[in-house]
Amino acid sequence: GNADIVKLYSPTVGGFTASVSSTRAIDSTVPRKTSLGVVGRVAGIATAVDYNVASNRIRASASTKVAGLTVGAGVSANEVGVKDSYAVGVSQQMGAITVGAAYSQGAGRAREVGVSYALSVRSTVQVAYQDLSTGNNTAQVRLQHTF
Repeated sequence: GNADIVKLYSPTVGGFTASVSSTRAIDSTVPRKTSLGVVGRVAGIATAVDYNVASNRIRASASTKVAGLTVGAGVSANEVGVKDSYAVGVSQQMGAITVGAAYSQGAGRAREVGVSYALSVRSTVQVAYQDLSTGNNTAQVRLQHTF
C-alpha cells in the first residue's frame, strides 16, 4: 500500500552514508516505524545495513559487478514474529532496459523475473512476474518517478 516516508541522510564520510527514516502506512493509525541505516562500498562491493527500532529487524545486503552482471544477496533477521529470510538476485543493464531475476526464501519461497525501461533519468516503467510457493503468483506493472 501507500506509505508516508520521511528519510534523512548524513553527509558521506569515508565512503559511507548514514540515514534515519520514519515510515507509516497512509491509511493506518499504527505508530510510525523508525529505521537506522548505513550504506557504502567495501572493496568495490556496495553494502547496506539497517535496523528497524519497532521490530528489531536487522537487514544486510551486498552487490557487485561480476562479468558485466550485477549480482546481489541480502538477509533479514531477528524481526519479532517473522521468520528470517534471504534473497539472491542478478540483473543486466542493456541501454535503457534492465532485465533481472531473484530468488528468496523465508516463511515461503519466491522467484521473480522482471524488466524495467528507463523513460528518463528519473522515471521508469517496470514489469515483473512473481512465482510464490503459496500459489498466489503475481504480475505487476509499475510506473516509478523519483522526485
